Amino acid sequence: MKQATIALDLRVLDDHFPGIGRFCYELSLALLQTPIAEQLHLILPQQPRTQFDLRPLLQHPKVSRVSHSLFSVGQHREWRSLLSEIQADLAIFPYYIRPLFQPCPSLTLIYDTISWRVPATFSRRKRWQIAALHHVAIQQSAAIGTISHSAASDIAQFYGVNPQRLAYLGVGISAQFQPQPATTIAALRAKYGLPERYIVYVASDKPHKQIDFLLDAWQAAQTAEVGLVLGGRWRNPTSEQLLEHPKLHGRVWRIADVPEDELAALYSGALALAFPSLYEGFGLPALEAIACGTPVLAQNSSSLPEAVGAAGCLLPNEQATWIKALERMCHDSTWRESLAAQTSAQAAKFSWQQVAERLEQQLNTL
Repeated sequence: MKQATIALDLRVLDDHFPGIGRFCYELSLALLQTPIAEQLHLILPQQPRTQFDLRPLLQHPKVSRVSHSLFSVGQHREWRSLLSEIQADLAIFPYYIRPLFQPCPSLTLIYDTISWRVPATFSRRKRWQIAALHHVAIQQSAAIGTISHSAASDIAQFYGVNPQRLAYLGVGISAQFQPQPATTIAALRAKYGLPERYIVYVASDKPHKQIDFLLDAWQAAQTAEVGLVLGGRWRNPTSEQLLEHPKLHGRVWRIADVPEDELAALYSGALALAFPSLYEGFGLPALEAIACGTPVLAQNSSSLPEAVGAAGCLLPNEQATWIKALERMCHDSTWRESLAAQTSAQAAKFSWQQVAERLEQQLNTL
């Protein structure tokens, strides 16, 4: 009997998709360590633009290249031809903008429903565009993969998907995220001129991430010598202008583009991660910080309770509450250390191998 061929779309390994790219990269490496590795046929772009090391993937014996991007109408015909050529029995699409009308069953990942949950952060046209693309992906797929129980619940609610078609996969923690030695942390502080004690924020400046909310709270908080370090790629020029407020002078440090190999040290050196995002499909920065032994302040919303667990403090979207929590994190070492003591147990709940095994189990049902 012919062994099933499983096509895995890896076009999200692109710097345009930092979070989804990380998920797909780590999942791919984990899948190559499972029994279905020999069934996998990896599909990569002709000219990938990515920070990830593709060499482990390119060593796989079954690799093909495609020329059309996720946003090209030409992808539909190209993929039909390719999947027929490699005689694919199943296909995995890690993004909801995917090739349509393909010759084999497929599993498509949908990471969140933010356009429904936080509609004010999208134009009406963009909301309907995302909803239409989600609907098409759901109709074209035998199963929908999700990365959190919260996202699965939202997809079932907003799109009327039968829960039996939803596959919870979860997320894992990359090996680099673990507590770093004091010398590594000191070198990072020296490189960027960071204060000895700081709270860190690592995220984009998309509206739902609420960088303005955090900076307003930081202005009012009595944090003594503790600094706020802001990392991540920001695209809105007005976000940088927020840092010019007089009450933030000498209290905020900005690292515009944190290198991948420095993130663990940045997390490890922090008193806490502040993560005021209104909505997350999962919230990988929270889990990465926890894996480095750093507690988290986060909104009590969407998937963040799953990510944070007992290794942090979940807060309502209220300025006064956040101000008090930031102050307490700066000054109450007993409380802070009690949260940090929970980080190891929380991090142990997540691994990429578990994600790969869940995906393998789901594929066996298609």
